[in-house]
Amino acid sequence: LIGPRCTMSEAEENPEEATAFVEEGTAASVEYAELPSFPERRKDEEIVGRNLVVSARDDEGALKCLERATLWGGRPQEKGGSTLSMSPARSTEESPTRRPTLPNDVQVSFNSDFNENEKENEARVLLRRPACSHEVMTYETLSEALRDAQPGDEILLQGGVHTQSEPLVLRTEGVTIKPNPDRDSCAMVEIVLTSTDATLLCLAANIRIENLRIVQASQAGAEVVKDPTLPAFPPGCINVLEGSVFVDACFISSASGHGVAMSGDAKATVTNCSISECHGTAVLCKGHATPLFSDNTLAGNLCFAISVTEDCGGEFARNQVSKTHKCSIVCTDRSATLFTDNVVADGHQGAFWIQQRSTCTLRGNTVRDNVKSALQVSNWSNPTVENNHFIGGEGGGIVVHENAKGLFCGNRLTDSLRAGVGVMDKASPMFVANVIHRNGGGGVVMAGSCSPVFVKCVVSENGFVGFGVKENAEPLLQDTVIERNKGYGLQMHAQCTVNLQDCTITDNERSAVCVCESASLVMLRVVIEASSCSVQKSGLILHDKSRSSISESIFRGHRGGNVVLQDSSTASFDKCEMEGGLVGLKLHGHSTTIVRASTLRNNRECNLLLLDEAETYVSRCALTDSGGAGIRCAGASRCGVSYSSIMNNA
Repeated sequence: LIGPRCTMSEAEENPEEATAFVEEGTAASVEYAELPSFPERRKDEEIVGRNLVVSARDDEGALKCLERATLWGGRPQEKGGSTLSMSPARSTEESPTRRPTLPNDVQVSFNSDFNENEKENEARVLLRRPACSHEVMTYETLSEALRDAQPGDEILLQGGVHTQSEPLVLRTEGVTIKPNPDRDSCAMVEIVLTSTDATLLCLAANIRIENLRIVQASQAGAEVVKDPTLPAFPPGCINVLEGSVFVDACFISSASGHGVAMSGDAKATVTNCSISECHGTAVLCKGHATPLFSDNTLAGNLCFAISVTEDCGGEFARNQVSKTHKCSIVCTDRSATLFTDNVVADGHQGAFWIQQRSTCTLRGNTVRDNVKSALQVSNWSNPTVENNHFIGGEGGGIVVHENAKGLFCGNRLTDSLRAGVGVMDKASPMFVANVIHRNGGGGVVMAGSCSPVFVKCVVSENGFVGFGVKENAEPLLQDTVIERNKGYGLQMHAQCTVNLQDCTITDNERSAVCVCESASLVMLRVVIEASSCSVQKSGLILHDKSRSSISESIFRGHRGGNVVLQDSSTASFDKCEMEGGLVGLKLHGHSTTIVRASTLRNNRECNLLLLDEAETYVSRCALTDSGGAGIRCAGASRCGVSYSSIMNNA
């Protein structure tokens, strides 16, 4: 606005020389406009409260005033959405070098009627009493007006800076604090809290705070004598200890504490605000407080963006939370808050952390590109997490541990650099109808005596493994699809036990299921299949001393063998089908198996192959249509067959 052709003093004398044109968007879409730099001025010479006129050209090219703004530290503050770029020009009417006027051009210029003597008047406070329509009182400070306020009064602040070093105590019900609309509807009003003891302390019901900029200094100013009659409160801009408060369209930032803190039975409704760059937690809720936060922006806060603890309820809806230096949202103790339709992104740590018996609900949120896990659930907490989208990030999607539970329904977990889901340490969550897709460290990994349940989930195209299970974990996988993962579909280690029911495992880049190191597998009505172009080598491989009990399952089309047992593994098969592979069932080493009422057919080399010292017993089975032998035994292997048909083999 004050470009290279115009110094600060010249701009004050000749406003036309300070004209700038904006050739993108309209005044209605302005949030703020960046201004070119200007020479530094001493603090007592700082330009504040300068009125600006914002106008646009209509279809006939005439200038039409849309609304007013205020120059504040080199930045005019406006309502709206996008940032506009500005280029200097010499005149509104005459500029031979200016580009052609666009229909939506916006012109911003100094108001030449500005009077240096008005600076003193801009910081005054009016108290208007709606009950007495003609009663208006004038005060020098906001604290004086608050002391005289009666229920329902409006405290109107003139544009400018209002400094405060002591708590602003709001004890009167129904008081409203907002800019004076009669003076200048777009003039910015800033309350500067110059000490850590200064705050807006709300102790009454139905308080309203509107359209203010509330900033707390980074260090304590002059020594403040604390009022012993006031309850204790943390450093911060707004503290709600009793009653209820409504905060709308405010900018809130504390360089020494919280943005908004509430406790006890207080209720705070906060809408359309920006709570940014707080040194402490941006929003802190304790006790039985009821926060109702919607359509706010919380960005760049150094601690948590939101912390709900103890017995808090309430709701956070449609908020934008970004670039938090710690975990963005923390829910602890017995909190039962609802988080719905928020966007939580670009955090330096995780997005959500739910712990210590919290029963919070997450619904319809978008969580993306956080450095650590998108959602961490721990310490006996039991949240409900449904229809959220967890995208990207370096630390994984959902991690559940330390005896936590939780119901996770209808979520999408995609494109994380680590696993989509991690479960460990005696946790027992339930996952229903989730999509876990394209995560670099695997779809789901489990360890440490956990017992999760996965029902109707789709786990696909993940790196390393679809499901990785170890260390005494005991998951149940029911009606779940495991497909096209970069490693095994299911890999089991170290004495874990997996129960598969009604699942489908297809087209993974290594084998469908690999069981080793004394792990135990139970399968019922599972389909394991390799399509004609699949690289899935084997359907089921058992290593070491692993064990498996398999019923009513189908193994089909694997070029490395449909089922392979080796080392000292053991398995039983009841009412199964093994067909269309290189070998139907292949046994190595000291492996043993019992096959009952099953069909082994149409395998290319043989239906049943025994090597080394393997043993099997086949009863009431059909071994037919092989390209080689029905049963082939080699080495010291042993095979017992009863009540079975072995026919039509080549």
